[in-house]
Amino acid sequence: MYSHSDAKSYVISQGGVLASIRDQAEQDWIYGLTATTYGRLWIGYSDEVTEGTWVWDDGWTGSYTAWAGGEPNNAGGEDWAVTNWSGNNWNDLPDAGPGYNPTYALYTTAVPEPMTLAVLGLGAVGLLRRRRK
Repeated sequence: MYSHSDAKSYVISQGGVLASIRDQAEQDWIYGLTATTYGRLWIGYSDEVTEGTWVWDDGWTGSYTAWAGGEPNNAGGEDWAVTNWSGNNWNDLPDAGPGYNPTYALYTTAVPEPMTLAVLGLGAVGLLRRRRK
C-alpha cells in the first residue's frame, strides 16, 4: 500500500508523471489491462491546490472524467484520484489511510512512441501503449 505522496515521489524519481486519462476508450483500455491484476491505481488528477478545481499533473486541460456516482466528494480531505474504483470508475481518496490506498500508480515517462505506461508495486511493471492523439 502506497500513499499518493509516496507514489508521486517514486514516479518523479523515475523521470515520470502520474498519468492522465483522456477519453473513455483510454479508460476502458486501462481498466481491461489492470483491474483484475493491479486493482486501484493512483492517477495524476488532484484538487490539492484548490478544493473542487481538479487539474492533471501533466498539464493536460481536457474535460474527460470517469467519476463513480457521488464522486468526487472530498470525504475526509480526499484530494487525489484513483481509477478502477467500484468497477471502471474514479474516486477521490486521502493521501494515506488504512484500507484505502492503492498498491500501484499509473504513470508515463518521456520516451519515444510507443509511450511507456508503468505500474508501481513491488517493482515497476512496464506496459506499452501508443497514446492516441
